[in-house]
Amino acid sequence: MRASVIVLLLAVILSLAGCGGGGAGTPQVKTASSYLDDQATLSALLVHWLPVVFSGSYREDYVPQCPVEEWLNETYWEGAVLVTHRRWRQSDCGEAEVFQRDYPDGLSSIEETILYPDGTRFVMTQTQEWSTSPNGVIAHTQITFRRGARMDSVMTIFWDPGMPMNAEEGTLSLPDGRRMQFERTRWGDREELEIGPAEGWHLTASFPCLGVLQEPDTSKAATGSFVSPRGTTDFSLTGDGEAWTNLSTSSGDISGTFSFGRGPVEGRGTVWVNGETLATLSWDDEGVLRVSYADGTSAAYTPSAAARDFMIDRWLWQLGDYGPNPR
Repeated sequence: MRASVIVLLLAVILSLAGCGGGGAGTPQVKTASSYLDDQATLSALLVHWLPVVFSGSYREDYVPQCPVEEWLNETYWEGAVLVTHRRWRQSDCGEAEVFQRDYPDGLSSIEETILYPDGTRFVMTQTQEWSTSPNGVIAHTQITFRRGARMDSVMTIFWDPGMPMNAEEGTLSLPDGRRMQFERTRWGDREELEIGPAEGWHLTASFPCLGVLQEPDTSKAATGSFVSPRGTTDFSLTGDGEAWTNLSTSSGDISGTFSFGRGPVEGRGTVWVNGETLATLSWDDEGVLRVSYADGTSAAYTPSAAARDFMIDRWLWQLGDYGPNPR
């Protein structure tokens, strides 16, 4: 059930997409259009960060295309450098090869290449350096992808019981120069996330979690806020202990309630103004939101480009054994 939660949440991003509606001109409708623009970005960020925050639980349902088979796993020395060389076939039929080098000074590097049957090639390089501080152990990581996307981060694993379990901050960079900053802090009972790119919006969220493995506690609400030049949208995700299946948002007099089924074609929601229904909506499998306003007009919204371009979960699924790997 939990493995399908990300599919359920994908329904939200596909449904609540902003950037471009039409056919509606009343003041209330115009206000709702701005609300849905912010809602789209918020939904996209939730969808693409939950698999990072809770990597063991938030994965898309996936039917393996090929049997996984390991062909080579060897370790040897190149002088003082320990080298691990692996080759295997992934569940998405990609043939992967990895060289990991661990140096005496604590630096490690990884070079990974994945070749797909259609000729597509994925290449990633990663460097990581470990050090210590009075507060704990620190890992400096840099990951560069073939098309130029890059992630730089610093994670601290704290020793003091009064401190968070760990905290990470970093920057995601696209080849065109756009950047997104993020901070993650993991406490014993919650994961806190902050994201803020150069475009001027800022997201804060708190996700309840439990157990040694820090799995999401979906019997409790995840809460947060999304701030943009248009205003502030508060949100909560609620569920039944198995999955977060409902998203509620509010901004001033406008609010929205959304529920979703097992696939991106099974989602619906309602937007309210001062408690009165303003519009109902549904979404299709291509992420187009169809809005029917109470005044008889309609509009269509497509996913926000800004949110879509920073699909961090898609980046990280390409690392190591996480497959399936996106194109």
